[in-house]
Amino acid sequence: MKSVSAERPAVDSILAAERRDTLIAYLTYALKDVRTLDVKAYQLLELTIESLGGGDDDVMQTH
Repeated sequence: MKSVSAERPAVDSILAAERRDTLIAYLTYALKDVRTLDVKAYQLLELTIESLGGGDDDVMQTH
């Protein structure tokens, strides 16, 4: 059974933010390769990154 802690929600939110940032970084690195394969897949990947909170600055770093 999980223990209850007043600090746990803060820790969970920090871990979730770190995981989100890591996921955005991986997807951003994949943009260049995906663009060479399929334009629609590239656009979907861009939309996915934006929906996760990755701004245009994150996306533009790979261009």
